[in-house]
Amino acid sequence: AEVVEDSYQQYHFFRATLPQIIALVVFVLSCAMGVLWFYRKQDIEYGLCALGGVFWAIYTLDQFTVNIWGGYRLWDWLSIVSVGCLSLVGVFFIHRFLRQQHPRLERVLVISLAVVAVALLVMPDAWFYWVWCFIAYPLMFLSLFYVLLFAARQAWFIRSADLYALVAAGSVVMLLAFYDLMVIFNFESLAYGRFLHFGAPFILLAFGWILLQRFVRSLQAMESFNAQLIELNQELEARVEEKTRKVAQSYETIRILG
Repeated sequence: AEVVEDSYQQYHFFRATLPQIIALVVFVLSCAMGVLWFYRKQDIEYGLCALGGVFWAIYTLDQFTVNIWGGYRLWDWLSIVSVGCLSLVGVFFIHRFLRQQHPRLERVLVISLAVVAVALLVMPDAWFYWVWCFIAYPLMFLSLFYVLLFAARQAWFIRSADLYALVAAGSVVMLLAFYDLMVIFNFESLAYGRFLHFGAPFILLAFGWILLQRFVRSLQAMESFNAQLIELNQELEARVEEKTRKVAQSYETIRILG
């Protein structure tokens, strides 16, 4: 026990404690984003970010939950549906964030997710994990890949620091999702589990940086507006003084003529 204690503690922290921390942080920040969206409903990106964080937290539960409810089949179904909803929310988010309209694609993705979710729920156990491995998870991976390509393409044309941050975080998530895909296809060992849940901090950092940049830009715009307002007030005061002086001269001329 003394020989393996340190290695066990490191492994347990990596496999159980760290995912618990990530799930808790993601859920709390998602609630904060949800409150922010509640007061600024015109910014739908905040609501989508909060919804995606909730799905991500649900998916992360699979990394450390021991006593599950409903059986393994239902638990695995919840895991793949949550990560599918996460990828769908990512598509909706990138469209709204870039002010792009793709209603037909979004409808197709929603219908596809619903069909796959229902099919996984009702199909026999002999087919469930085959569809789970070779259809459901690859479709989720392609959705995340679409989000990354869409953001990278817009970043190439727009040259926005916000998009650069999203592309960088999305690239990390794609690498982690690709590793999980290799684990599912038995090209990588399951000893350290799947890694997609470790992408949440990168997305949160990127979106937090975007919010900070928006806040700074809002402050700078307010300061610029206040400076312009002060300059305009000074100009108006000077014009009023000039008009007052001219009116006084007019009254003086009338008095002399009288």
